Amino acid sequence: MAVGGLTQIKGFDMLLEAWVQVNSSMPDWKLVIVGEGEDRNKITGFIERAKLTESVCLVGNTSHISRYYEQAEIFCLSSRFEGFPMVLLETLAFGLPVVSFDCDTGPAEILKGTGSLLVPKK
Repeated sequence: MAVGGLTQIKGFDMLLEAWVQVNSSMPDWKLVIVGEGEDRNKITGFIERAKLTESVCLVGNTSHISRYYEQAEIFCLSSRFEGFPMVLLETLAFGLPVVSFDCDTGPAEILKGTGSLLVPKK
């Protein structure tokens, strides 16, 4: 699961590029992205070109986000930049393990000592 605005700063393009590799080795896994934004068409196009339509679901905005947290098994934060990522606090409150890009501020500080995986920046 991933949550955020479908914008360049949230890095869903990088998450989907990584998902191509995940999907090839774990074809039964599903990626659910909750959020809406200006890059929806671009993201949808990538999903179609990469033949990920069966493994990626773009939910859009929802007022029932807790349902998605309750059903998720892993949370991914793919942001290029964060200040204070509230989504990580929500995620930890639901007890989900986190895989996060180690952007300059935010994830490392919040995830310290949680057993989460921080992926180095490129």
